[in-house]
Amino acid sequence: MASAVKPRRGYRSAVRDEQARRTRERIVRAARLLFLKRGYNATSIAAIADAAGVAPETVYAIFRNKRAVLEGVVTSGISGAEETAGWLERAWVRDLLALPDVARRIRGFARHTAKTVARMSPLHAVIRSAAGSEPELAELYRRIQADRFAAQGRILAALAPGPAAKRAAETFSAVSSPELHHLLTGVRGWSEARYEAWLEELALAVVAGRPGT
Repeated sequence: MASAVKPRRGYRSAVRDEQARRTRERIVRAARLLFLKRGYNATSIAAIADAAGVAPETVYAIFRNKRAVLEGVVTSGISGAEETAGWLERAWVRDLLALPDVARRIRGFARHTAKTVARMSPLHAVIRSAAGSEPELAELYRRIQADRFAAQGRILAALAPGPAAKRAAETFSAVSSPELHHLLTGVRGWSEARYEAWLEELALAVVAGRPGT
């Protein structure tokens, strides 16, 4: 009889885990929309809970506070979902590493980066706007930038190893920043397709040391 109980417990645990994951995703999606629409300061936990269809206590239980909700939104936005695997173990990075030459790897990385920046640029603007009056958000913004550089550096060093990898990563991190994306697409009026093509050619020149062809 004992052996028959264990699968049911495992099943119930799996169901609870899946429900918790879906609840977290609903909160993150609702929070992202509200942060982008209202800004950080004007968005309350109560409003996030209402938009997600959960109680405010549920939001607090999962995230503790509004800043942690914003961190969850950032983490989710970078990869399209909350990813736990290390950068070099992620499927899209493994796919790039499997490509036969550096140029194709760098082009693929630039395309992926362009899509990520397009998702994240509006959210970065929200964080920058609130950071002036929220010291914790100023620290969060600095940490996000540091994490972005570290991740790009690790990936680029794997895609195009060599003595100049660190310097190339610094340059690429600067030209692929959300701030520059906003300048080019939001202020200059570039399309996302033009931005992606520009970043791809520039990345090839910066990282592989040759102009795009």
